[in-house]
Amino acid sequence: LGLETQIHVQVPVSDGLVVECNSGGWFPQPQMEWRNSRGEVVPYSSKSYSQDGARLFHMKMTLLLRNLSESIMCCLQPCKRGREINKYHPS
Repeated sequence: LGLETQIHVQVPVSDGLVVECNSGGWFPQPQMEWRNSRGEVVPYSSKSYSQDGARLFHMKMTLLLRNLSESIMCCLQPCKRGREINKYHPS
């Protein structure tokens, strides 16, 4: 079915935060997308995938989050398994 979806917030950049979503161990390859708190799809900055020796898919997707007060969720279709980042404010 797939491994846990992990979200990492990288060091803040001048115009926002780089947020990365990783998941692996999937077959077939699921669709991966970012969604905001209203459930709307948010365009990703980059997306990549690989397939291991067991033919399982591993995906990575990044997003430059400019609105730091907005919640964002990384979803794998079906979106029920999505993970959400709540509001994040750099110190």
